[in-house]
Amino acid sequence: MLRLRHVPQRAAALAPLLISTALSGCLAPVYERPEAPVSDGFPSLERREGEDPSSLPTAAAEGEALPDWRAVFTDPTLQELIDRALENNRQLRSTALSVEQARVQLRLARSAFGPSFTLEASYSNTHVPASTSPFGESYTVNRFDIGPAVSWQLDLFGRIRYQRNAAIEQTVAAAEDWRAARIALIADVAGTALQERVYAERRKLAQEALDARIEAAEIVSAKVDAGLSTELELRQVEALVVTAEVSLAQLERATAQTHNALVMLVGEPVEPLAPSGPDLEAMVMSTVPAGMPSDLLNNRPDIRAAEHRLIATHADIGAARAAFFPQISLSGSMSTASSALLGLFQPGTLAWSFVAPNIVQPLFNWGGKRADLQAAKISQEAAVASYEAAIQSAFREVADVLVSWPTVEDELVSQEALLEVQSARVSLANQRFDAGVSDYLEVLDAERERFAAEQSLMDVRLSKALLAVSLFEVVGGGVESTAPMPDGEELPESKPRR
Repeated sequence: MLRLRHVPQRAAALAPLLISTALSGCLAPVYERPEAPVSDGFPSLERREGEDPSSLPTAAAEGEALPDWRAVFTDPTLQELIDRALENNRQLRSTALSVEQARVQLRLARSAFGPSFTLEASYSNTHVPASTSPFGESYTVNRFDIGPAVSWQLDLFGRIRYQRNAAIEQTVAAAEDWRAARIALIADVAGTALQERVYAERRKLAQEALDARIEAAEIVSAKVDAGLSTELELRQVEALVVTAEVSLAQLERATAQTHNALVMLVGEPVEPLAPSGPDLEAMVMSTVPAGMPSDLLNNRPDIRAAEHRLIATHADIGAARAAFFPQISLSGSMSTASSALLGLFQPGTLAWSFVAPNIVQPLFNWGGKRADLQAAKISQEAAVASYEAAIQSAFREVADVLVSWPTVEDELVSQEALLEVQSARVSLANQRFDAGVSDYLEVLDAERERFAAEQSLMDVRLSKALLAVSLFEVVGGGVESTAPMPDGEELPESKPRR
């Protein structure tokens, strides 16, 4: 049988400390990454017959760096716009300040570990009545004190440590939000610039079509005057002119609005972009990964941010549980004391005090601490739901891009074939008109159909380019891994545990 008198006094004194230390490590639930509520892989892309397999690169694994955005958006003008936007965009700047704010909150949480030093000055005036005076008569005591004081709260049950851990996770989450904002900004600038260049190209084609129809209207009008054509034919040509004018006005409005959006994203004035021409696909990397695993989603900053916020809720639960245990603090002071203000720093006025550990044990606060713990647990459940919802949303975004890629490729091939057919039709219509077999309306109708095919082809090329932009964004495209941490500080490390 164990006899307590044989236990060394030093070991007995350390026993409560060891028990509290072991207990503090069990207050927060152990984090395990929730299972992703999605399938193991994305829809696969079927390689076309004769297509080079190397054109479909393998996706990056979890934790592996994705291609830098400059490797995706290869056009020099586009790269310059993105660089300017990253420098000047106000929304991104606001997100960077949120990272700094989280860093300051982390510094505040860390400061709670150390002692607090203060300088205290006081004055007291105490009147002692004759009934309690040892001298049999009343008297008054004046006292002036000034000197340093120190207080230190011992974190035996881990409350401060859990609060610091939560602050670390929130800081890392804020940095991931900043990365997500950078990716979104890069994609927005790229997509908006591509749209403006396509609108400019379509506007150029619309202007050419309008000029051709005005010239045709003049020819038909001259034929009407010469009795070689009818008034009906002239009105039909004039209707085509008005239709072209409407299309041109719509494209001018769309171009201007898109340019305004680009200026807002870049954060400073931007020169109007030149028409895209046939080299639109050369502005972006036009390959797409095949057979990407769903684990790739863990590269997305928004999902990483959601996970770090989930981990923070585990620490919040630990802090809420630790609040049920005693809070132990030490304090002491050293000062110079005197009954007269001018005698404070005279010899023999030094005073000091050390207060034994101050223990405060919560007993009853109308259920406040239980409510704090319950709120922390509910926050954890909400964070799990938010994390899983972020994964599901990201999975759908990637899947939508992947299933759209083959269809837009098919659409592009068909649209190019349609334009070729319509161009041949225009050539045949001109030959028939020159031979006197048909009237000029057949030529105008063929040119109208070719113009519509050209406009549609530009739209399909834009759709394919925007799909490449979307793919870059939805897989958490390549950006710098370092968040903006002012004053030379580095981002605290926090690795999610499985």
